[in-house]
Amino acid sequence: ETVAEVLAAGAAGVNIEDGAREPGEFAERMAAARGAVERAGGDLFLNARVDTYLRGLGGPRTRLAETLERAQRYVRAGADGIFVPGVTDAETIAALVAGIPVP
Repeated sequence: ETVAEVLAAGAAGVNIEDGAREPGEFAERMAAARGAVERAGGDLFLNARVDTYLRGLGGPRTRLAETLERAQRYVRAGADGIFVPGVTDAETIAALVAGIPVP
């Protein structure tokens, strides 16, 4: 329903946050959004926001791996792009760029 309304409004894309949701639940939501776009025959960029760094989810030593796992899962579910707010160091940014196959 929301995707149909966004398409009707003429939006080019939406940002959907995973927050503290389980990655599997969020991937299902992303797949549902992708399906709604396809059923509507629209062209909508689905950007998944991965909140692991912003919210400090997981341990510092495993956060990068968790972020990459979530991002790749969301891309498989239909995300066109990934946004990871809260990352401040160049090394982590480079690892995210290298490990995520979409912008």
